[in-house]
Amino acid sequence: MGRDQGRVGVLEDAGVEFHYRHPITRRLVMLSLALPGSGRAIEVAGRPLSVVLTLLGLRGVADRVLAGVFNLAYWRGVADELGGRDRARGLILAQAAAAAATMARPASNG
Repeated sequence: MGRDQGRVGVLEDAGVEFHYRHPITRRLVMLSLALPGSGRAIEVAGRPLSVVLTLLGLRGVADRVLAGVFNLAYWRGVADELGGRDRARGLILAQAAAAAATMARPASNG
């Protein structure tokens, strides 16, 4: 969508932002990019699992499951837009240094 709106650097920003995701989410996304069937299986199982968790009174956990499913679907879309899962993985890996530098930078006081 960003590209269609003329925004430059949207994919690079997404690659950097990936590194701020929960560690489990990052691992699941990388797994799904390496083994597409695994990501799709997690996506399919996520909704009914979130319903069960909600019924058990674990709404926060259910929300985290759905957030993970959203991330998997999002990165599947990025991979499709880039022309393949290897390109999406490459984007994530290429932006790792930029993310690390941003995370290591001290917060400004002003």
